[in-house]
Amino acid sequence: LVYFPWEDMEGKPRVAGRFKTEKEKNDFLQKIYEPDSGWMEEELSTVSVIDDYAFWFTKLCRVEGCDGVISVGQGAFEGSVLLEEIQGMEKLESIGEEAFSATALTSFTVSQACSSIPSKAFYDCRCLKDVVILSMNTTIEEDAFSKSEARLSDAELTIHCFSNSLAESFARSQKWKVNLFNQY
Repeated sequence: LVYFPWEDMEGKPRVAGRFKTEKEKNDFLQKIYEPDSGWMEEELSTVSVIDDYAFWFTKLCRVEGCDGVISVGQGAFEGSVLLEEIQGMEKLESIGEEAFSATALTSFTVSQACSSIPSKAFYDCRCLKDVVILSMNTTIEEDAFSKSEARLSDAELTIHCFSNSLAESFARSQKWKVNLFNQY
């Protein structure tokens, strides 16, 4: 059972995911509409892995409550072209190939626990402008942030990272803007 709450374009709560039965899905949707039910904290507290292609080509606009997520699988949010924001992935350790490709994310923070950003993880994210990388040693595949030729001139990417980090070296090799954190 894997699911995440989201809001559609009208701001109405929805849920996407895999349910064992239609009744299980309907029972969960009913909880969403109960004021102060605490459904999000209760239901999402145990989710740690978002499976491969779990939300592939959905109409997600925003995802929240990902505090316990440590792994996002291959193509997990791929093609969710309305997805602008994901909140709470501070513990993320693993990102699958094409996990966030072709989304409308404008920014993303890569946690200190995440050791690599794989091939096409953010491919064709035409709105992506800011990526924060909190580790000195996160490796980045050459095409992790590549764009289709038709969209090469859209958003100009800025990498926010520590001085002398692998992220800084990579960003400079790509001729992207770099914003260095103050080190204490």
